[in-house]
Amino acid sequence: MPNFISKDGIFFPAKEKVALVNRSNKARMVKGKRVQPGEPYIYEGPDRAALFMLYEQGVEKLGQDFRRDPEVVDRVRKLGFPNMDSYLEFIGHDKEKVEETFKKHAAIIS
Repeated sequence: MPNFISKDGIFFPAKEKVALVNRSNKARMVKGKRVQPGEPYIYEGPDRAALFMLYEQGVEKLGQDFRRDPEVVDRVRKLGFPNMDSYLEFIGHDKEKVEETFKKHAAIIS
């Protein structure tokens, strides 16, 4: 099951750390160490199921920034807020905390 982390309504693959076995018939390099066929190693990186799901759909991320979502913007206006920033301030949205959580749980894809 794919694991994602959301940042402002956009979903990215979460970090994954799992023990695997090199099932190929070739040695591979993992974090500077040579792993021979049949040997175990630790995979740390983007969630593989999430990457495969994104690959199947031909996209790099899922979702839409909620600040630009017309439906959310319309609801915020109906609640009487002049803009999204005043609404976010009212509900206590903390950009720094969101960024910190995202960096902790999201995997870098290169």
